[in-house]
Amino acid sequence: MSLVSPSDSPLPAPRTAPTPPRRVETTVELEIELIRHLARSRRQGDQMALLWIEVELLSLVGQASADGLRETVAQALGARLLYRVRRTDFVFQVGDTGFAVLLDTDKAGAELVERRLFEQLRGPYGLEKNLAQVQISVGLAVSSEAHRHGSGLLQCAIDDIYARPQPAAAALPASSVANSI
Repeated sequence: MSLVSPSDSPLPAPRTAPTPPRRVETTVELEIELIRHLARSRRQGDQMALLWIEVELLSLVGQASADGLRETVAQALGARLLYRVRRTDFVFQVGDTGFAVLLDTDKAGAELVERRLFEQLRGPYGLEKNLAQVQISVGLAVSSEAHRHGSGLLQCAIDDIYARPQPAAAALPASSVANSI
């Protein structure tokens, strides 16, 4: 008869924060990254979709300056984004106000992710003693459609933001921190 003490069992590893999104400074750098991933998916016969997310700081409640807070808001949004996509999805931060999410899914799956992320990423963001309200715009492109139009996947996703109306941001009271990080 073997008795096992609780101290004999290994403790579960503590949950760590994900690494921040891979940062690229320009859309040209992002295109280079996308080409590599898209070539691999084409060889395997997979469909890929790209979500392009633009962030605009609308208002700030607190004592920090908007300039210093932009980077902090982008980091918080990147962390929130990473927690809401699959580990197999690729997330990139482009400059200070853009994010790209490369999904291994078809158009219907990407549209579901797009709606979910729009609701979950828009503000407010509680940051130390400040509260930031952001506006999120999301564009979607699917690899098969981008090839038919003769455009790059990224350009199709950016164009999608302006081709269709974006949902209006619901007014959130400054005291609401239900979504804050």
